[in-house]
Amino acid sequence: MGSLEEIKSLIHSYDDWEDIKNKPRPYVFAINKPEQSLVYFGSTHSRESNNEQFIILEKEWEQFLKKTGEENRVVFVEGGLRTVRSTKEEAILKDSESGFITYLANQATIEIVCPEPDRNTERKELLKEFTKEEIQYYYFARTIPSWHEVRKTSDVNFADHLDRYKQELRKGVDDEWRDFDFSLENMRSIHRKIFHSEFDEQDIDYIKKILNPTTEESVVNKVARASSAFRDVNIISKIEEYWNLGKSIFAVFGFAHAVTEEPALRKLLT
Repeated sequence: MGSLEEIKSLIHSYDDWEDIKNKPRPYVFAINKPEQSLVYFGSTHSRESNNEQFIILEKEWEQFLKKTGEENRVVFVEGGLRTVRSTKEEAILKDSESGFITYLANQATIEIVCPEPDRNTERKELLKEFTKEEIQYYYFARTIPSWHEVRKTSDVNFADHLDRYKQELRKGVDDEWRDFDFSLENMRSIHRKIFHSEFDEQDIDYIKKILNPTTEESVVNKVARASSAFRDVNIISKIEEYWNLGKSIFAVFGFAHAVTEEPALRKLLT
């Protein structure tokens, strides 16, 4: 297996973004052996069930089931394991493409794995370069785009949406973060310190701009870049581990992960 350092050397860096950003979306690639297959679906994050990407995802899934042996299949999802929903529409509304593939995998009785490092492991890595305030503001800001997606089909307000964020924090905060102030008031304060402006959850374009890992305009962009790169390396390592066990893998992650990880996976799995 490739070491983490070797994997890091094989993935696209965000310095390559101008060369790879114009690939089709969703971006799908496959690596095949006679009795084994990896299908990597690079999605655009959407919670609208009429989005064409879900038609494409389902077709790719059906082809994957046809060409792989049912004993050795596994599904990889982004951002943690999801609750199995009762309908396709509910799965997409609640959890986007990760919810939909969870729904499909459950119907086929296929194991679902999240290959990403846990939040505490990632925090420890990020603390080598960033402050607690910068790291946690980044995690907080990541909840805003999902709220805007949910609002397209639901009346959920921002405070209620943040309850999920707070529940997730309580699951895995280690001693080093036990006394950190995760409140909305503190996030607003950190925003003012970093950006010298007031936080506005309605300004989705600004939030997306500061979360973009392809630029380094602010420290939050830099945190996003470091977080994404660390996750990429760990995702590839876990894919390689399952591949070496003979598993066929259907992976559903965001577009950037797909195009960034592809060269490393083609090198390591073929």
